Amino acid sequence: MDYITVEVAALTDAPDQSQAFVLVLEEVDGFRRLPIKLGHAEAQAIALAVQSRELSRPATHDLFAGVLQSAGLQLREARINRMEGEAFCALLTFRKPDGDTFEQDARPSDAIALALRLSCPVKVADNIMDEHGILSNRLTPNTAWIKGKLEDYTLPELEALLQQAVEREDYQSASRIRDAITRLSNS
Repeated sequence: MDYITVEVAALTDAPDQSQAFVLVLEEVDGFRRLPIKLGHAEAQAIALAVQSRELSRPATHDLFAGVLQSAGLQLREARINRMEGEAFCALLTFRKPDGDTFEQDARPSDAIALALRLSCPVKVADNIMDEHGILSNRLTPNTAWIKGKLEDYTLPELEALLQQAVEREDYQSASRIRDAITRLSNS
């Protein structure tokens, strides 16, 4: 099965339900988008990850990410791999300290929230994107307001850019900025 790397393009209220949200995943190297309906708690978990915000006490996904790291397990990728009825399904691929890998079934919202926290790729099966995706009207990334390369910014400048991206609801840029912050913090 072929997979496409995606990123969070938007997270917004669902137009038809007061308690639902829509997460929009967009191809990194293409123009298709995949909308996924989420509940409030799932949307909040993803929004916190996109914004790289930490709560005073760890949320469930933060706790799980910490346990994985402490146990020496690495999340390699999150894949939305199939449909069951009207629901998307996902697989998480982990690597053990000895190099062996294993997969775990997950809800897409949990898989994405965890992947964002651990800076891992999120992928969607090409056939899922073909059947359930929509064509984006985006021709170029909405990053014109960011000047220069993210690698040239200092950590405080990146944090300020991240806040601006979130305020603009430019989650695609926020995700890239968050990844740049992670790379800079780990170097």
